Amino acid sequence: MSGFPSVPLGDAAVVTAMQAIGATSARRACRTSDLPLEVRGRLTELVDRGIIREGAPGSYYLYVSASGISNPNPNPNPNQRQPLRWRRLILTLILWLILILVPVLFIQLRGPR
Repeated sequence: MSGFPSVPLGDAAVVTAMQAIGATSARRACRTSDLPLEVRGRLTELVDRGIIREGAPGSYYLYVSASGISNPNPNPNPNQRQPLRWRRLILTLILWLILILVPVLFIQLRGPR
């Protein structure tokens, strides 16, 4: 350990530090003594905010879906269009065609009375 004082980590750095030690699920939770020093200093705050959760008593892990913190910038360019999901579009169109054509076909096959 160096003689430099530890600088408090931002949320993104906490996520990176917890991922680096592998504490990303309840099954992989780390004991308090194994957490990075900066995380231990803010542990109560991080647990209260829901970024870190307690697994077994005395062990903690990163709650990955906490407010999208694990990916602080999911879409760096908000004006960029998302790629069209062709498979989903085609399946949706097929479903609607079936829903429309089945009653029409049924009426045609039934014939006049």
